[in-house]
Formats: sequence, C-alpha cells, structure tokens
Amino acid sequence: MKTPFDFEQRRHALVLYALGALPLPLTFLDIDHLAITPSTLAGFILFKIIQNHGREIFAADGRPKILLNTICQHLCCLFGNEALAVSSSYSPYVNYSSHVFNHGMNLYLTLTGTGSAEFRLANAMKEMTRENHNHLFMKDLINRFIIFIRGHFMNESAFLEFIKITSKSG
Repeated sequence: MKTPFDFEQRRHALVLYALGALPLPLTFLDIDHLAITPSTLAGFILFKIIQNHGREIFAADGRPKILLNTICQHLCCLFGNEALAVSSSYSPYVNYSSHVFNHGMNLYLTLTGTGSAEFRLANAMKEMTRENHNHLFMKDLINRFIIFIRGHFMNESAFLEFIKITSKSG
C-alpha cells in the first residue's frame, strides 16, 4: 500500500537529494506531487532537481513530455496562488516558478534535438497548452515563452510563425 505524499515529512530529504547531498529513491509520482505542492520550498526543490538531476530523469524517450507536464503542473498550481507559496515560516519571500520554467525549458531544448530551438519551443508550448482552458493562465504561459525567447536571443518572429504552423497541424 502506498503512503500519501507528505511534503512536510519529506521536505528535508528532498532538499538534500535536490542538492546532491543524499541519494534518495525518487519517483515520477514524487515529482508530480512536488509540482503541485503550493510551497516556495517545493518550487525550490523542483528547480534544483531539474537543474541537477534533470538529464538523468527526463532524457529517455517520451520523458521530455513528462518534463513539460511537470513544469505546467507547477506553474498552474501556483498561478493566482502566489500568496500560498510564500506563507510558510521556513520559506523566503521568493517564488521559484520562473526558475522551474527557465531551467526546464533549457533542459527541454537540450534533450530534444530536431529542428531549431524556436520550433522546439513552439512544440513545447503547444504541448503545455493542449489541456488547459484557463485564458489568464495561457496568457501568462505564453508571456513566459516570449520572455524566455528574448532572454536567450532567439528569433521571436520565427517562434511566432512556428506557433501558427503547429496550431494548424494539431
């Protein structure tokens, strides 16, 4: 019988794992639960897991889509709930969602190697927006992609063109 995910009970071990100080058996279910836990510390742990262990976790076939789903779950969980994320007494007044998104997108680009970066990001955005119908969240997500593209000196026009193409094809 599986025990339920208790973030408060596991947070110390997860921090040590994320920082590479403690080997810990980590499952995709643990990652899913971290992604949907509205806590600054959970966001920090998820960011560090993506940064330090992401290649090993998400490199296999089909797993880059799991990475996109994890990022999307995290962003969706905290969207409109930023006050929840900073209410913990042990957490600083910081939200790590942008870290999760930026490091996750960098990892996604590293793991997926066909086509231009703009094309791959357009596909990532299509995948991440497929199941979500919240207009405000979608606007925020698209804005994150645009900021990412500008911050990485990519071709914004090409990205927008690929968005049009991928929207028509799917």
